[in-house]
Amino acid sequence: MNDSLNQISSNKGQTETYALRWKDKHWWAIFYVDDAHGALSIQSDFGDFSYRWGAPGNCFKTFLTGLDDHYLMEKLSHGTNHGRYFYDMESVERLKKLVRQKCDEQGKSYEVYEDAIEEIDGYDCRDSNLFFHLAYTNDDLAGLLKEGDPHEIGDCIVTGFSPHLKQFVEKLWPGFVAVLKQELSHD
Repeated sequence: MNDSLNQISSNKGQTETYALRWKDKHWWAIFYVDDAHGALSIQSDFGDFSYRWGAPGNCFKTFLTGLDDHYLMEKLSHGTNHGRYFYDMESVERLKKLVRQKCDEQGKSYEVYEDAIEEIDGYDCRDSNLFFHLAYTNDDLAGLLKEGDPHEIGDCIVTGFSPHLKQFVEKLWPGFVAVLKQELSHD
């Protein structure tokens, strides 16, 4: 037996499972609620999410019914790739706007830089760091963008909650909250 195992404590609690289906939309979600430990785990059509609150109050289920959408998304995206989702198309549009602005300020033709932007747009940039690197190290854009503040490229980067998390909170979370409220009203 592993000696370090003797130092680990075990406390078995009860986790309640809520399996919900939306027949008209064919959506599904399974919510695992551990009231004793303030833990929520979700598997759904829109992704898997989880979080553990350290001090949710006396009734965890009541706590869950009162969460606002932004706070919930902050917690469910914590520690996952959902928290800093990179919006590549919006970022390219911001880069185009910056290049146009710099061209106007410096009296240069935008057409000279269109190929450079198209090259960056052609990459499958699923990562904001790669997007920044491609824009910052592009030889065609170097003179135009590096004459100003290099952080301007960083300002072009658009990140936020993932579309999957947003859809989960918009479409499925209200149904779960309704089930909890109904259950709580009978207790």
